[in-house]
Amino acid sequence: MLGERGQGAVEYLLMVAVALVIVAVAVFYLMKTKGLGGRTINKKTNEIEEALNNAEGP
Repeated sequence: MLGERGQGAVEYLLMVAVALVIVAVAVFYLMKTKGLGGRTINKKTNEIEEALNNAEGP
């Protein structure tokens, strides 16, 4: 019984490790490509903020 329980724990740890690797790769990719995407999002956010500031109230 103890061997099966230990095997389950090892399998669980391996699944967690694989998930962490996938997240790390995704974060690395997003940080690498953030330059263009981050600027575009920032520009659009500023445009929306400016439009809201220029909008007339009720």
